[in-house]
Amino acid sequence: MNFLALAYMLFLALLMLYMRGLKSKQRDLEREVKLVREILREEDSEQKRKDRAHN
Repeated sequence: MNFLALAYMLFLALLMLYMRGLKSKQRDLEREVKLVREILREEDSEQKRKDRAHN
């Protein structure tokens, strides 16, 4: 196997690992966004309850 083919295979393997890392990072970010949305929704509903109690 010549050097160029070996270098190309190494490049593809590293690219696959990089893409896998990006995919897991994307899942982590999606999970964080979901949690933040849930927290904001809870705070919004609490604020609406407080507003109703004052009126």
